[in-house]
Amino acid sequence: MPVVIDEVQVEAARPRGEGEAAPRAPGPQRPLSRHEFREMLRREDHRRARLEAD
Repeated sequence: MPVVIDEVQVEAARPRGEGEAAPRAPGPQRPLSRHEFREMLRREDHRRARLEAD
């Protein structure tokens, strides 16, 4: 049964059924390689520099 909290409808917590998977956070399922990590940092720096330029 839906529950209303601050005008937003939220599905009431219920026990998971048999065999039903727990919700998982999206993202890579393996650790980033050193190269991938550096690339991620480079993109983040680039994005931050663009935002600060405005």
